[in-house]
Amino acid sequence: MCAGCPGGRAVSRLAAYVNLKGIKGEVARLLQQAAGSRATVSAFGDQWILRSPTGRQQVLPDLEHLAGALVAGGTVDRNRLHCLAGTRDAIDADTRTPDNHDPDGRFDLIRSLPVDGELPEMSAAEFTLALLGHADQQRRANRL
Repeated sequence: MCAGCPGGRAVSRLAAYVNLKGIKGEVARLLQQAAGSRATVSAFGDQWILRSPTGRQQVLPDLEHLAGALVAGGTVDRNRLHCLAGTRDAIDADTRTPDNHDPDGRFDLIRSLPVDGELPEMSAAEFTLALLGHADQQRRANRL
């Protein structure tokens, strides 16, 4: 639950994970740097604000919605993100199938396991790449 909200509200598993692991700031930094000047990403408690250069502003309830908005808006520079994350280049990563956005399954475990148990370790870069891969998979599935 979010302690800042009257009556509290449920916090997503992904938000809980990045908070518990202390990688929220690094994930936000990676998302911002991947978006470059095409968008501004900022945390607002357990919610996120996405601003366009034209001044349009969206308040998004969690990381999944933020990633979905970034992917849908075409604001993520995958080559830049892979360079920042120190992983293989985006050309290699884009050859993965949509079903294979998380090759080792850790991101899917984080999305499904209770946060009060033992969770797999992911670096901020691995988490961010898997988050955006999941958002891209969801976008493709919704188009079908």
